[in-house]
Amino acid sequence: MRKLIFCMMVLCSFILLPASGWAASGTTDPVEPPRTVTPESFYLAMMMAAEKNDVDAMLNLGVLYEQGIGVPKNFTQALSWYEKSGNAGSADGNYRAGLCYETGLGTTANLSTAMKYFEKAAAKGFSPAQYKLGSFYLTGRGVSQNNAKGIEFITKAAQAGNGAAANEMGFINLNGMYDQKKDAGKARDWFVKSAELGHLEGMKNLAVMFKDGIGKKPDPAGALRWYLIAQKGGLRTNDLDDVIAGLKKDLKPGQVKDAEESADKWVEAFTKKKTAEAEKK
Repeated sequence: MRKLIFCMMVLCSFILLPASGWAASGTTDPVEPPRTVTPESFYLAMMMAAEKNDVDAMLNLGVLYEQGIGVPKNFTQALSWYEKSGNAGSADGNYRAGLCYETGLGTTANLSTAMKYFEKAAAKGFSPAQYKLGSFYLTGRGVSQNNAKGIEFITKAAQAGNGAAANEMGFINLNGMYDQKKDAGKARDWFVKSAELGHLEGMKNLAVMFKDGIGKKPDPAGALRWYLIAQKGGLRTNDLDDVIAGLKKDLKPGQVKDAEESADKWVEAFTKKKTAEAEKK
């Protein structure tokens, strides 16, 4: 069956610093069910499919129960379906079950159990779980602190296409954290990867490097381009408009126009790419 994933807001948080500052993670928004069916009919369809051992349906039922879509919210049922989908082979199901145990959603919080589920998902190459494990090891949360393992898991997640993890690695390399040497060049490379993956904080951090000339000469036009792309993608900070206005003021009209056109083209191409990827699922 066609896989329909509803991105949950629970446990997804990030720090929005001023546009001229630094941030280290990201977030996603929930996706509504198709408009061609009602939430209730979608729930019934998923239940029928799940009873036939459809793994994707099991996962979707967990999300429906968690968010109260087509059925009253029931976190215990949500966890149950996440565990069932995970046991049936879903890395995402294992990951979401881990999130429930991490925060006590539908169960008593248990970091040890959460780690086991994250490890199962990470072993299947699921980048959000790899990123989560890396964060646990770096902070010593639920496990003995191990910077080497933390960097290893976050790097794997970033290389697998996780924009938040790539942004995290850029932040770590820029500041020389967790036994890593300060390296503006590596930081820039990670921020570029994060930005190209569509991660708003990665775009912002890359723009800061261009604006302030960190590791290379200042590039106000490049900074403006990435700030505009991030803004079009939904980035909001208290001083973002002022930063953009300041860059435009310092640039020639032709440079501003080029940056704006380049930003529009990037957003258009990225949107088409993501739409095509979604249609293939």
